[in-house]
Amino acid sequence: MLCNINILLIDIGNTLIKIYNNEDLLVRIASSIDLKTGIKSLENLNLDIDIDKVVVCSVKSSGDALIEAWAKKHKIKILRFGVDIDVNMPNKYSKPNKLGLDRQLMSLAFINRFANTGTIISMGTVITIDYIDNGLHIGGQIAPSLKLLVNSLVTNTGALPLVDLKEENTNLSSTEGAISVGCYNMHINYIDTQLHQALKRGKVIISGGDGFDYAQQNDLEYSSNLIAQGMLIAYKEQYDKTTKQ
Repeated sequence: MLCNINILLIDIGNTLIKIYNNEDLLVRIASSIDLKTGIKSLENLNLDIDIDKVVVCSVKSSGDALIEAWAKKHKIKILRFGVDIDVNMPNKYSKPNKLGLDRQLMSLAFINRFANTGTIISMGTVITIDYIDNGLHIGGQIAPSLKLLVNSLVTNTGALPLVDLKEENTNLSSTEGAISVGCYNMHINYIDTQLHQALKRGKVIISGGDGFDYAQQNDLEYSSNLIAQGMLIAYKEQYDKTTKQ
């Protein structure tokens, strides 16, 4: 049982560091934040609970130094997925540990909280699509987000401007509008095609920072903390196993 243990879950993603007390989101911090500012942000949490463990899932090493410095200052032990904690998400990869930790954790949460068969569509810095069949991860897709699509045009060309995606521009008689409309159509048509296929397979869960609006528009179930759910489940499995030994 974990009822008497306060666990700080830290999900270090490509863009954001998300910190949870169990599954309750406490704060979001940019993954690229400098060490001094980041520690100050963590100190401002003013946690009124005693933290027993800090459990970390990281897909971007630049955020690790911040968490390590903060935990060291407060003498809190860090446990890392893939090092101290196994996820044990069955999958069909030829090398099972090559399936990303974030995708393993989302899949683990999916089969424990939602369904044994279905699809996860996560719309974050990148788009990941994961297929689950009878509790087994059978494969998936990885694709660029809308932001990465737009940025790639600027990076790989000499004259195209960077477009502000916060400003809707449908003027096809301007370069900015042409980029906005072209990239958006490419992005949304891909997502819609994958969704159409996923709905035939079973349960669909949408996740990721860009997924909320899409889920609302299409009357789909959205989970904002799928990785955190998976982290807690995986930790509990290992904790229970250890206490029984």
